[in-house]
Amino acid sequence: MLRLVSKFTITQVPSEAFPGRDESYTFNFVNQCEINSTWANISDTAKLRFPKSVYFINSQGKKVTWDGKNTGGQSTLPPLLLRGDKIKIELGYIYPKGGNPEAKEINTEFEGYISKVKTKIPIEIECEDQMWILKQKKVPNKTYKGSQYDVQKMLREMLDMFPETKGITLITGTATSQTISTNVGDFVTHDDTIGSVLEKLKRNAQIFSWFRNNELRCAGFVYYPTDRREIKFSFQKNIISDNMDYQRVDDVLIGAKVVSINQKELTATNESGRKKSKRERVEIFVGSRDGEIRTFHFFNEPESKLKKLGEERLRRFHYTGYRGTFTTFGLPSVRHGDEAKIKDTKQPERDGGYLIKSVKKTFGIEGFRQEIMIDLKLDQFEPKDIEAGL
Repeated sequence: MLRLVSKFTITQVPSEAFPGRDESYTFNFVNQCEINSTWANISDTAKLRFPKSVYFINSQGKKVTWDGKNTGGQSTLPPLLLRGDKIKIELGYIYPKGGNPEAKEINTEFEGYISKVKTKIPIEIECEDQMWILKQKKVPNKTYKGSQYDVQKMLREMLDMFPETKGITLITGTATSQTISTNVGDFVTHDDTIGSVLEKLKRNAQIFSWFRNNELRCAGFVYYPTDRREIKFSFQKNIISDNMDYQRVDDVLIGAKVVSINQKELTATNESGRKKSKRERVEIFVGSRDGEIRTFHFFNEPESKLKKLGEERLRRFHYTGYRGTFTTFGLPSVRHGDEAKIKDTKQPERDGGYLIKSVKKTFGIEGFRQEIMIDLKLDQFEPKDIEAGL
């Protein structure tokens, strides 16, 4: 029989108003915990709801309750929880295994910072991963000239401005390929944080960023071969429910907007004598307009080449197989970028491996579940494409 096991660790961070906050607390029960993780957002997030009667264990091993504590309201007492405090979430099961009736498997599912505290009982907190720190670091207003900066050099300069972010490793390539240099032309910062810069890069240039441990991944592709673990799922074993459709390639209707942002040099010059430039947006459409529509971004590509580029990208999504989400138990622990190897013993022709786009984990009084969204089918790619990073 499976029994839930969890460990939540909150480490206080001193603030200007409360410089003496240096305690840490652990607790092993929540009413509800939800963790959302995907490469499509720059931040992984978590939400926790505590029962009124929960107690914490402080660093001296003593029990601490909400009673008489400042939970974030107006008080001269240091708050028990505060925006900016560190949090670590570990989740798993205790179950019989190999003759051991109390075998335990618990994994770190989230590490980050408290971003919001709702002070009404029951207490609720919202959290973000390390991206929260980048969202607090405001960078100078500056024009990063495309002739002098690529995206990676610009971000490294920004990260090195602050002691809290200087040690972050910036990953822009894969273990099997050289560092990829991405240039988006002139990039202007105005009242921006590092986090808002990454949001702009995602929104305007389809350059995706997220954290994995202390590594900031930032590139025009979203799947890293060295991250990938093959995890097996079966409709007859560990898939609890699903919201997936199985479609044959002839039934797939999909189209794409193919966009290139091109930097055009003008004859006029600026005060320093350099030629001015402007950005032009070139857009075409490929595929079917009757189904799902995707958008592909490129830079400085002529209109004559966009059709071929768009059709090559679109072929990745044109396959016979599953689309959608499925729900499984809390183990094995899954991350986006893993491969979901799906098996159906009743219809084996439907077996296949899919890259995972997102995972929502829920834990609490109703159990431990993972809702997994699948993305690309791996047999659509050549090994060299997979090794280069999709």
